[in-house]
Amino acid sequence: MWLPFFRRRRARPIRLKLPDPIFMSYGVFFRADGEPPGQDDLAATSVAWAEERIGAPLGEALAEWGRRGLVTFLVTTREDGPPLPDLDFLRQFGMGDDEERRLGGATHLALVTSPDRIQHPRLGFWAAAAAARAIAERHDGVVLDPSIPRLLPVEGPDDEFPGDGRLHIPRQIVVPFSIDARGLGWMTTKGLGKFGLPELEVRDVPPDLPNVLLPLINGVAGLLVATTLAAAAERDDPPKTIEIGPEVRLDLDTIARTYRGEPEGPPEGVRGWTTIRLEFHRGRKGADDFLRLVPPAHFPEGQGVWLHSALGDLFGTAHDIRGVPGDSAAMAEAHARAVATLPDIKQRFRAGLAPGEQLLVKHGFPVGGPDDFHEFMWIAVNTWDDDRIRGQLANDPVRRVDLRAGQAIELAESDVFDWVLMRPDGATEGGFTNLVATEHDPLADEPDDDDES
Repeated sequence: MWLPFFRRRRARPIRLKLPDPIFMSYGVFFRADGEPPGQDDLAATSVAWAEERIGAPLGEALAEWGRRGLVTFLVTTREDGPPLPDLDFLRQFGMGDDEERRLGGATHLALVTSPDRIQHPRLGFWAAAAAARAIAERHDGVVLDPSIPRLLPVEGPDDEFPGDGRLHIPRQIVVPFSIDARGLGWMTTKGLGKFGLPELEVRDVPPDLPNVLLPLINGVAGLLVATTLAAAAERDDPPKTIEIGPEVRLDLDTIARTYRGEPEGPPEGVRGWTTIRLEFHRGRKGADDFLRLVPPAHFPEGQGVWLHSALGDLFGTAHDIRGVPGDSAAMAEAHARAVATLPDIKQRFRAGLAPGEQLLVKHGFPVGGPDDFHEFMWIAVNTWDDDRIRGQLANDPVRRVDLRAGQAIELAESDVFDWVLMRPDGATEGGFTNLVATEHDPLADEPDDDDES
């Protein structure tokens, strides 16, 4: 009997429309006690600055771009200019005391605009950015990138304008992070519109992953930008569309180039690449389009497990296993301190942690055996309702092979062995049992009753 044969249809690539031209714009807030500078003065300032401060060949090309009148300037009073973004928002994205001082003292706003095309180098992009920086330096001003929006630091990096015109994508975008009602994160990019591209988003992010996910997200952004430039290199005129995915391969070399670094091989035992599926979502009227990063079609588990797995594919996972004797008085005392302070940290978590803070609790997962062995692992807390804690496993298990990092976990409050609060500056609070575990040498053989991971 003949059985029907079904061939799996290959998913169609995503086709993205690319704008041409792209108008690059920056705002410069500055103080003018008398008559503000005019168009000719600002143009001369920007040309001279490009010639003096930017290496060849980019500096020469930008000076010529300015001499041809391809950078335009509009000066207005601050009151007549567009409304400012929320100051707390600007502080969140790097506005320091010097930037805030200059912004607060500004009387005028210079709008700097240049047409740009998708090609290498992005002359319009660099010309507008360089002109804005030149004006800010001469007039004690500060530059606003309206595509995000954010204020650029007064002291830019030394390699802000590379002579070869190579892009440093992580400096051109930001990746805000927020927590939803389920305790899961949502990360989005802001700034990819400067490259004619949709923004990226990652949903259902375990709360312990935002910082370590940044290289992955920036790497995908760099891959998209590189794809547009590669398409432009094959044509005499800028491309109108590109096709990508829906599944893309991201490797360490791409991430290194995105950060304008030199590629290095992966750590021993790590393959150094992963597969990511892209989903296109059109934004509502006036809102950004998005490319959502999701597990590839063949991945059998959920988003949290996939994110941990993708990071492991790229960078590897660390196992810091420390054996502590089950009758350790120091461990018993540390556990008692954790339990005694648990009601306070519960109250603080339920009241709302500060931005960037993450709470993790430790639980002993039974492994079995004659000694009733447990593997202790951390869980990133999503929600804490009554006495039930829901979160996602933050460790890669060694002996509990049925569990995966990123997997959803629910436990009773009474099952918490320890807790730790992670702050964005790297400081921690709690973690009492970790302090005891670090005093013991890691064991190569079977640990005793308690295995601190």
